[in-house]
Amino acid sequence: MPSINGLTNPFENSILNSNLSQLEKEKQITNYNNAISQGYEPPVEVLEEIAALIGSDVLSPEATDRLQLLQDQIMAEIGPVITSNGGGEAAALILDEGTSLVTTVTALDNYSLNGTDSLTFSVVGGADAGLFSIDANGNLTFNAPPDYEAPVGGDNVYDVVVQVNDGSTLLDTQTLQITIADLNDTAPVITSAASVTIDENTTAVTTVTSTDADTVGTVTYAISGGADELLFSIDPATGTISFVDAPDFEALGSAAGTNVYDVQVTASDGIQSDVQNLSVSVADVSEGPLLPATFGVTFNGAAGGDRAGIYVS
Repeated sequence: MPSINGLTNPFENSILNSNLSQLEKEKQITNYNNAISQGYEPPVEVLEEIAALIGSDVLSPEATDRLQLLQDQIMAEIGPVITSNGGGEAAALILDEGTSLVTTVTALDNYSLNGTDSLTFSVVGGADAGLFSIDANGNLTFNAPPDYEAPVGGDNVYDVVVQVNDGSTLLDTQTLQITIADLNDTAPVITSAASVTIDENTTAVTTVTSTDADTVGTVTYAISGGADELLFSIDPATGTISFVDAPDFEALGSAAGTNVYDVQVTASDGIQSDVQNLSVSVADVSEGPLLPATFGVTFNGAAGGDRAGIYVS
């Protein structure tokens, strides 16, 4: 900003030397500087007159009134300025799913500070404007809390434009882009079969699998119950479940005295979980005749004959 009568910012100097409270001074100066940063150009002749007035050693009552009038003229041209979320024309926010309150829109306005105007907030645009509401205090909320797993519009990014008006034709707007963050609020679901059949004399049973709609949290697996739980082990990372010792069909080993073993498995994401009662049936395998540890072979036949016999004992 060019110097006017030796003052780089005559308006700011006039506010600093006014009888306003410190809070009101700071708010008006911030409001003015925000407007300047957004392209507002105060009338040069007004700034020149302000500079001339505050350059006087003593201001008469008439001069003081004139200075106030000039200050009001500039502030009236500025209108309200949104200051929340950085105060720029656009802002990006991140919000946890399931949360209704997005932000509280705040704004500065000279006349509202003095009680002669009131600020009105509204939703005026954006692709997702219909999903939002804003109250008289500037509280911007979703009409229904967003669900990361069921985003409206196919993604988890919502666009809305908010506006503040001071009762005149002056207003300010801000475009907000709200990105919804996933929470670990959905339980994993076990998808693998609840019953399997394996051959006797093997330890590998099955691999427990699951799905989890959440993008946060890691699913781990555990044996959590069942009449035969002590006969099994499970890899917590992969869900691979095995017998500790290979079952024998001929030696009924389940708690029920059968070849059907019951075990309960759990899939957990650290907060939510799913359980499944798994039934493992052991099938008989043909193992063939068993020979004793020692046996003999006898060959019978006459020399030059055409017949012979082999005897196993």
